[in-house]
Amino acid sequence: MKYLYILSLLILPKLYGQVGIGVEEPQAMLDVESMLIKGELISPNPAGTENTYYKILSNGYPGWDHLPQPVDFSGSVMIKDKMIMESTSGLLISNISVTTNDSENSDFNSNWKIIEGLKTSFVFDMPNNSISAQFQTLASKYSSPSSGVSFACGFFVRKTPTQNPNSTTGYKLKVIRPEVLIGPNNAFKTLTVSGLINKDSNNQPFEVGQSYDIAVACRGRNVNGPVLRIGRSVTSTNESNSDAETRNLLTPANIKSTFIVEQYQTP
Repeated sequence: MKYLYILSLLILPKLYGQVGIGVEEPQAMLDVESMLIKGELISPNPAGTENTYYKILSNGYPGWDHLPQPVDFSGSVMIKDKMIMESTSGLLISNISVTTNDSENSDFNSNWKIIEGLKTSFVFDMPNNSISAQFQTLASKYSSPSSGVSFACGFFVRKTPTQNPNSTTGYKLKVIRPEVLIGPNNAFKTLTVSGLINKDSNNQPFEVGQSYDIAVACRGRNVNGPVLRIGRSVTSTNESNSDAETRNLLTPANIKSTFIVEQYQTP
């Protein structure tokens, strides 16, 4: 029994001590200096898919899981592009009396005039899209106190033509704002037109990959005696229907028109 007891004391450290691989004095139960693993990673979906990441799943095994969508972005839209245009050309309207009503999707006609420099094109690369547009300028009139003017401004949209891009063919009215301006000579007001457009000139959703044009246009409705200026500067002393007050008011810096177009897409 004495011999067996001594032998067991010699064996215990070997059974329960630290083991080293490539290490003379291991510092842990298993101390490995280096390791070479060969073979391939086995997973139900080794390549993964878009919007996924690799993690330890709830079953304890590694695998791919979908990236969570941030709560604040749920149901939101993405701004694909934003275009800002400026113009001081404007329009000069006089001697017109056409008080017929305009309706959405009506054709562009000779009563309307596109403001130079306030036109752009856009293309969508995914469905569920729309256009947000805003136009702002200064409108003024030169007339006697009793003579008011009525007019309208709006946005026209069409598919970009393959020929004659400077023509007005194909434009349809999508947003309109009628206005009235009353007051003495050089009476003025700030004009703002804004709207959300989600249908094309055929009243159909915008097509993916199709180029479209959008332009700002205005028209006089009842401008018989007065002269109406929309976003138009006056700098010359020789311009009729104007005076020193007109030139002081309608400087290029004061009446600069801005047109902002944002493309919205729903992810």
